[in-house]
Amino acid sequence: MRTNYANAERKCNRNLAMCYIIYMICGSYFHKCTCASRTEEQRDFLHYRELKASEQERLECRVICVMDKQDKDFLERLSELDCKAVIRKTEIGYQVDFWTGGFETISVTLKSNGSVRMNFENLSE
Repeated sequence: MRTNYANAERKCNRNLAMCYIIYMICGSYFHKCTCASRTEEQRDFLHYRELKASEQERLECRVICVMDKQDKDFLERLSELDCKAVIRKTEIGYQVDFWTGGFETISVTLKSNGSVRMNFENLSE
């Protein structure tokens, strides 16, 4: 049986799109950020691309506002670190963790209702 993908309905999972936005924005504060799973990164990117441009911008601004409120010294230290982003499904939604190997970390919980909780840890102090 052949499927005509040209006529297939395109669906966007907002939570997966938001995972990509979190990965993209938070990761940009590090010197280098790579996703632990290229497959998950590509999947989330496709959902992000399905959002309207105005919705992309609104959600991106939401994450940027939280990041910009952080301590400037903390953000400067992040800019010196490489990290690996791990995106995983949890019981309550999704978790995006940025691992630096024992230094500053960011952990973001995205609940299935769309609420976001960001935790910042300065482990080097």
